[in-house]
Amino acid sequence: MALKEIINDWDPINLFPCAPNDEYNPKIVEIEGLLKNSSEISDISVAIYSVFRKYFGNVFQKPVNDCDYIAKKILQELSNN
Repeated sequence: MALKEIINDWDPINLFPCAPNDEYNPKIVEIEGLLKNSSEISDISVAIYSVFRKYFGNVFQKPVNDCDYIAKKILQELSNN
């Protein structure tokens, strides 16, 4: 499962099925860039949280521990490839 699939499946703003499939693409690109800086779950989690807060502000209501779960999924996926 690619990063795009992980984020789209998570759908942190509950945009689907109404939004286009590429709605989260700019955020995914930014997260991919941040992954190059760290492989620590806490760093990635904070980065994911920050990206979605930056783009969606208070509409993004997920707690940081949801981002921990997604960070773990992303790292697991990267280690499988």
